Amino acid sequence: MPEEPAPAPAEAAHGEARAAAARVAERRRDEARDAAVAKALAWGVLVAALFAGGWLVGQLQDGRGGASPRGIGALARGLGLGGARFDVVVNSRPPGAWIAVDGKDLARRTPSTLDLPPGEHEVTLSFSDLGSATFKVRGVRGDRVTLDAPLWGAVESTPADARCRSA
Repeated sequence: MPEEPAPAPAEAAHGEARAAAARVAERRRDEARDAAVAKALAWGVLVAALFAGGWLVGQLQDGRGGASPRGIGALARGLGLGGARFDVVVNSRPPGAWIAVDGKDLARRTPSTLDLPPGEHEVTLSFSDLGSATFKVRGVRGDRVTLDAPLWGAVESTPADARCRSA
């Protein structure tokens, strides 16, 4: 069998240069692919962080217009670590009554949803200069209690002069 002649040194060098160039090109493609994957991963993490932040803000805000806890307690409840609570949906007829719970004014008006600890509470609904009415509500963890309070009333008048009689 005849032997092939050995390639000339110039051809051998040219072949090695092509192989080296191919290795460099492949390395660059790998680096570009790795950079693209890292960039996509960074964007994914950023989007996930934004969604998580939005979710947390939404949990901390009571979109139902209720009395939301503030501070560390709100953060803990937003993460599902807070204490037991129940909701009280407060409606009044007519709407717009000021709400106080257990004697503490909430600076909220009806209709509203309150977030309260379990147990019995006194909810006071009032209209400035017209009076108030107090209602007891009771709830356990996870309950949703509705307080629908009619605040219509009658006006009684007493004459200043006792001799006067109304017909």
